[in-house]
Amino acid sequence: MILLLSSSDISDLVSIGCLQQCDGPAVSHNGSSYANLNRTSMWMSTRDIGFITAWRSKDENERNYTWKENEERNKDLVKALKELGYGVTKTRGFYPEGGKELKSENSFLVVNFLDSREEFIRNLCQLSEDFNQDSVLIKCSDSDTAFFYATNDYTRESPDYPEGRKEAGKVHFGISDDNGYSTIGSGKFCFKNE
Repeated sequence: MILLLSSSDISDLVSIGCLQQCDGPAVSHNGSSYANLNRTSMWMSTRDIGFITAWRSKDENERNYTWKENEERNKDLVKALKELGYGVTKTRGFYPEGGKELKSENSFLVVNFLDSREEFIRNLCQLSEDFNQDSVLIKCSDSDTAFFYATNDYTRESPDYPEGRKEAGKVHFGISDDNGYSTIGSGKFCFKNE
């Protein structure tokens, strides 16, 4: 069962003690507060999270996917994620597909509410592989550092992915990066080494 709550419902649950509010600082950029980034920051500090998409420029036969086909692939991905019981929030990702120029794609923040960490990582890596993605980004709640996990032959064979993963870095809110970044609403964030 998946339960979707409005922000006012969440506030009510916090006020009666059913949910705990994150004590971290509010995320702001140029004096403006972004509720979506604050929520993202809270999830990153209290839950294991991942970023994933089914979006792809070309299929295995080098045929270009249409925008509509990519949207259908993403719908299938969201369905699979929700069937696994994960929280899913739409984001916009900018990632160097195949190690090349930045491509824009609809992607998703996935929040682990149920599974063990190992099962969460295994499930996201399998879905990333099923949708022919280079990698999936995962950040565990007990670490400041996120990692890209290799999920296709290109990345698995790359020396950049020792032991099947590479460090993505720490989250930085309010900025973008040439190596990839995401947006939720009007807020930007990226993972990079300091």
